[in-house]
Amino acid sequence: MTLRLETFSFLPPLTVEEVRRQIRHILDQGWLPIVEYSRDPSEFLWSWWSLPMLEAGVDEVIAELDACAEAHPEAYVRLVGWDPSGGQRPRAAFVVRRPR
Repeated sequence: MTLRLETFSFLPPLTVEEVRRQIRHILDQGWLPIVEYSRDPSEFLWSWWSLPMLEAGVDEVIAELDACAEAHPEAYVRLVGWDPSGGQRPRAAFVVRRPR
């Protein structure tokens, strides 16, 4: 059985270009990118890799995703698009890397 973690988990793994487009969308919306990781993806709370990226571009977000995956090869790594306005809540979240 395949573990379904979020909407994109029903699709084949995203390519690097597709991940870049999703990051661009998050940034274009004014949402803050947050990199999280977890060994057990069914857990409600994941660990933050770093603080929300206030002034990041696509390349910086990719670099943080890669650094997190390298530091935690046994973990799932996801990207969250956090909306700092209004209700201050996640607007997008998807797994970018799975354990090796």
